[in-house]
Amino acid sequence: MIYRGLILLFLTFNTLACLIASAPKNINISISPLSKGLYIYDEAGVKKDDMPNILASNCMTAATNNHYTMITVGIENYVLTDKFLTYSINDSVTYGSKDFCRIENLENTYGTTKDEREQRLLGRRRIMNRCLEFEVNDVSATGIDFPKSQSGCKVTRIDENSARFQGYYCFFKPKTDSAYIIKPIINEACLTKDFYTENEFELQDILASIGVYVSGDATGRSTELKYINDFKLRVNQSPEGLLTVNKTVTPEEPKFPTKWPVNDIQLGQLYLTTSADAKNNAYFGVPLFVRNTCEKKCEPGKLCTAPCNYTQPVAAEFVLTQLAGNGKKHYVTSWFDGGIAPANWTGLINGIGTQITSNYFEIGKNYELEVILDDQEYNFMMFKGRIKSRLTLRPTTIPSINREGRTIGEISPFAKVEVLKTLPTYPVFDTIKFTGNSHLGVMNTVNSISRVFDDPVWPPYFSDYCIEGSCVLMKDHKLRLKLKFKITKDEKTGELLSEVFEYQKISNVQDNKTTNEYKAPYFTCTPPGKDPTDDDSDDDFGDIDF
Repeated sequence: MIYRGLILLFLTFNTLACLIASAPKNINISISPLSKGLYIYDEAGVKKDDMPNILASNCMTAATNNHYTMITVGIENYVLTDKFLTYSINDSVTYGSKDFCRIENLENTYGTTKDEREQRLLGRRRIMNRCLEFEVNDVSATGIDFPKSQSGCKVTRIDENSARFQGYYCFFKPKTDSAYIIKPIINEACLTKDFYTENEFELQDILASIGVYVSGDATGRSTELKYINDFKLRVNQSPEGLLTVNKTVTPEEPKFPTKWPVNDIQLGQLYLTTSADAKNNAYFGVPLFVRNTCEKKCEPGKLCTAPCNYTQPVAAEFVLTQLAGNGKKHYVTSWFDGGIAPANWTGLINGIGTQITSNYFEIGKNYELEVILDDQEYNFMMFKGRIKSRLTLRPTTIPSINREGRTIGEISPFAKVEVLKTLPTYPVFDTIKFTGNSHLGVMNTVNSISRVFDDPVWPPYFSDYCIEGSCVLMKDHKLRLKLKFKITKDEKTGELLSEVFEYQKISNVQDNKTTNEYKAPYFTCTPPGKDPTDDDSDDDFGDIDF
């Protein structure tokens, strides 16, 4: 009765459109199949006794237009780059014949083909379809109304006013007096070990998004979509008992692998973009190509998992110097950058680069960019501080590294220069084509960095760096990538250009490499055989549908 009163009170204020009266920003769920445990916590890390409800009302316009309310479950679907934080909803149209997306200049294309990307998506979809349900209650005087047959959803009526929905996009029909209580539910079967062994599901980490839309019809392919609200969902199945995990205060708290499995790290193409503003700023950086892939570990009962089944941070210190000859270098600037590599993902992490004045570079001079990936805990801690509050750092603000702690530490603020607000969300739906200039909105608003800080208990401390079964203590890990390049100038446009003349990889785990003919991996969706220069920078995805 309390919810009904709240919703009916809310109805009196606005009857123009469907509105969300209450919804969480982020829900984190940790499942422990070995102990049948379920742990729910919000974006602040506060434990919740139950899943939060979504309260929706004021759907009068949708009702009079004979439209539908749609709930969607989007599965993280980074297409080879984290520049586009996409969530697949209608998986059947995500990978079409026009999907030419790929990463060029790779010797090993494992994990990047269309079929491999599709299988990665569908594997997580199968788990979510079985584990996540919605109980919807409509307080309308005539009860809840919904299409009985839905292509993306299974519906079971509970009583006159409520029903249970299970699927990746579900519809119900609003009425002029409709007000909804939408409750996400985790199926109890998903808390058991047998559920994973019998269905051959691996324990893993799934990033998802729950969205609410108003749709022109109930087909799942309507172009008449009105975005109402969404929130991020993370479902983590604890690998405790199979892998080494971080320590927690209480047994039911979320646990993550402490071995960092990210491998085959390479530098992408340097970018140097000068602006026409009065400050003569330049934006400079380089993406990181990474593979969050590794071998599985299975117990006798066929319960399987791997460290790479979990989202991993990838952060580095970037140091720019000018080469002065005779082995001498002059420091120019440095920064911390990175992002996240989702479970079993291969692709480019773009980061945010750095902003400097273009007079930092001198025409005709040689420079070196060194990317230091030695210590992920330290790098991520510094990167997190940079993004979260744009700190000015002093040595006293850097806390000591605690490798036996629960999670990566925080940086104590010294001087808050600029607080980075949560990036605006942009609803991504499978049947909307983002092409031409409209794609810029996606590029500018949905970078994966917006998700890095939504989970206060992640990432854990890292004890080891492992690749192909060989491990080294993280404190002893060494991995440094270097690009040497010359600055030139385009005489027609006046733009600064960078010409790479040497690439070097120094590691005590991976193979060392030095070459004067480095071909950097880069992302494209241009059809093979087409001149890449014809592809506009704001239309990287061509005609692929999301």
